[in-house]
Amino acid sequence: MFHHRSAHHAFITLALGLLASASLFGSSRSADLSVEQALQGPNRTPAFVQRDAARHPAEELWFFKVTRGAKVVEIWPGGGYWAEILAPFLHDQGHYTLAVDVPDGEPEGQNFALGPKLAGRLNADPADYGRIRYAFFGAKQSDLAPDSADVVLTFRNLHNWVNQGDVEQLLTSILRTLKLNGSWP
Repeated sequence: MFHHRSAHHAFITLALGLLASASLFGSSRSADLSVEQALQGPNRTPAFVQRDAARHPAEELWFFKVTRGAKVVEIWPGGGYWAEILAPFLHDQGHYTLAVDVPDGEPEGQNFALGPKLAGRLNADPADYGRIRYAFFGAKQSDLAPDSADVVLTFRNLHNWVNQGDVEQLLTSILRTLKLNGSWP
């Protein structure tokens, strides 16, 4: 049975875990691609660039302390707004994993369970997107290894999980995926 109180507790625990994990990273940047350069990349979809004014992606990534060398998982990437930023930013140093919903049938290639537009963009640009890792993530199955990610990001998904009754299970799975060896802020 789904209880809002337990879902609220799981969300607070996840948020604290994200903040604790994020505090493990320094703020130094290498000579490689910066977040600002990733935001100006030619790979970005013009409609997504227009959303930057409302979404403030550089500030969000700074808040979560997503830095060079981080192991970042994005849960259910939707249209790929964050993939266009994070894949190039983490390309040379770090790891970027797209965790996609478990399909009803068998996976078809590495871009399983992505929407056709996003899969097409990722396949068409191996220079920017060729190092993305993929994993299944859903209520029935999660391929994300415990203690394997420095940061787990999910955007615009919690309301769906609450409506489906899966929020507690999915947040618990995310929390297991986060490295929690640091001290609490």
